[in-house]
Amino acid sequence: PDLPEPVMTDAEITGAIAHAMDQPGSRGLADLAALRDRLQAERGALAPALGPVWKALVQVASRRHADREQRMELAEDRARWLSTALGPSDPETIGAWVELAFSAEDDFDQPLATRAWEAVAAAPLDLDALPADALPLVSQALRGLASRRASDSRAGDRIDEARRLFERDL
Repeated sequence: PDLPEPVMTDAEITGAIAHAMDQPGSRGLADLAALRDRLQAERGALAPALGPVWKALVQVASRRHADREQRMELAEDRARWLSTALGPSDPETIGAWVELAFSAEDDFDQPLATRAWEAVAAAPLDLDALPADALPLVSQALRGLASRRASDSRAGDRIDEARRLFERDL
């Protein structure tokens, strides 16, 4: 009979991530995806141990510029996971969305960039509780979305929304 695999320890997880990261190019991607799936099965979809795995997945996928679609999909999946696991206002979550927005803009993927800016702009933020290093990220998101709204060809209501976003940034 097949015996279930033992639950991975944190040290084994760290070792598996390091091994995948040491692989050339994007070779470690399949190992990291398998690790993510195993951890979700063993510990649950929001287990804290998944955070470093998601981060490594995006880093390894970023090494291979030819597969932009996979890289962007993993980055968005990571940002969504962070939003659920840590909350939309968490500085790491905000950072992931802002990174995704800039990458999407660099790749001329306006719909994805807009989704990322919207995720940050929609986050309930307590500016007094937010670490100082997260404030510039929020500001970038608000300005990015406001610029997008201001340049939208449908103008009208978008101009008013852009103004509100710029004012919120101030």
